[in-house]
Amino acid sequence: MARVKSYTVLERNKFVLIWYHAEGQDPDWEPPVIEEIENGTWVYRGRTEHHINAHIEVRMYGVHYPSSSFRFFSFLLFKVWSLFS
Repeated sequence: MARVKSYTVLERNKFVLIWYHAEGQDPDWEPPVIEEIENGTWVYRGRTEHHINAHIEVRMYGVHYPSSSFRFFSFLLFKVWSLFS
C-alpha cells in the first residue's frame, strides 16, 4: 500500500509556506501578516545581485560588522606596515 506524506501549508504575504519538522510536530507559530504586501502597497520591482570574490568568513564579517571590520583591518595593516618600516 502506498503512503503519501502531508504537510501543513499556509499562504501568507504572497508566499506559499510549507511547515516541516524533523520530528513531525505541528507548527507552534505563524508568520505575521504584512498588510502592505497583502494589499499591494509594496510590490516586487526586480532584484539586485552583488558578487564578492572573497572567502565566506571575510565577506560575512564585513557584511554584518562593517565598522568593526574596518577597524580590525586598519589595525592589522598598521601592524604589518610597522614590521617592514
